[in-house]
Amino acid sequence: MFTHSNKNIGFLHRLDVRTKLCWFIIAVTITFLLTHPLSGLMTIIFLLVLFNIANIPFIHIRRLIFLLLPILIIMFVVTAFSFSVDDQSNTQYQRVLFYLFPGESSPLTVGGILMGFSLVFRIVIMVMATIILTYTTPVDDFLHFFRKIKVPYSITFIITTAIRFIPTMETKARMVMDAQRSRGAPLGTGSILKRIKSYLPIMIPVIVDSIRMSEYLAVAVLNRGFDATKPYTILEDIELRQKDYVFITAGILIFVISLFLYVHNIGTI
Repeated sequence: MFTHSNKNIGFLHRLDVRTKLCWFIIAVTITFLLTHPLSGLMTIIFLLVLFNIANIPFIHIRRLIFLLLPILIIMFVVTAFSFSVDDQSNTQYQRVLFYLFPGESSPLTVGGILMGFSLVFRIVIMVMATIILTYTTPVDDFLHFFRKIKVPYSITFIITTAIRFIPTMETKARMVMDAQRSRGAPLGTGSILKRIKSYLPIMIPVIVDSIRMSEYLAVAVLNRGFDATKPYTILEDIELRQKDYVFITAGILIFVISLFLYVHNIGTI
């Protein structure tokens, strides 16, 4: 997703990385403060608007949600039946719909259902916010941000390089899968064990190719004098502009309002 970032696409791409990190932290924090699913749903709608503004293909979120769908369903069911009635301040949320086991064990309450949706929305919000952050921010901006907060350059290089090669390895894995399918390999069919075994011919060439790429990368950075000079020079530094301060102020204001609602038990379960 990092490879798609271009500062000339839209205003979200041109915002400073610190501004986007601030909004990312605020969005995630609000999901933990306001536990009512209506708050999470409003946040998801807001993120969908940002998806449209940033011209991010919805296939990214659809693909990740599809992969997380079994975990989300299990999380919802477990939360709905395990959420304690005593933890629900509102008597309306304490209403028991039915019991899963005899002897009034594992009740399904209105509050449990709402909390289940809240946890599912929380995961979806974090996934969507991460996609927006990575899609609209070049790797170089993260590199400069780590330099600003005094992170050692060697650690910064490892982190950013690993993130940079995620889409590359995803593309290579897709190429290997297509090659195996063209040879008649039964991928994703049969029992769980057969499916796991069918992916072994894919994992081996991908791992070998990643090791080969790491060796090429090590030779390339050494030939370019990696870590030869301290401090290192940069081509274009990050800088907070007027619109960044406006967005940061708006984000802080939204956080203060959310904190006020949380203190007065509004928008919570």
